[in-house]
Amino acid sequence: MKAKIINNQPKSKKPFIFLIVLTTAVFILLATSCFPETSQPQDAEYVPDGIEVEVIIEEGMTLNQIAEVLEDSKIVDNGFMFRLYVQQKGKEKSLIPGTYKL
Repeated sequence: MKAKIINNQPKSKKPFIFLIVLTTAVFILLATSCFPETSQPQDAEYVPDGIEVEVIIEEGMTLNQIAEVLEDSKIVDNGFMFRLYVQQKGKEKSLIPGTYKL
């Protein structure tokens, strides 16, 4: 006859909490990818077609400064989102100074 081991310790809630957080994150990711217009500003200003914009990125500018220049020039709608994208891609050190005509 085999002895039965009884575990009187309460079960951890960590796996359940992790599952909830993971499910929420996946839902948010799917919602923003399926409905990208919900994550875009509704009053975004754009540079009209045919208009050339000159942007100067100077040596030593930080990512925050570059994002601000691009947002002020209406090249990007949201400097914060630009910074997040660059950081997520690991390209902070890959931004090259210079004068750009877009």
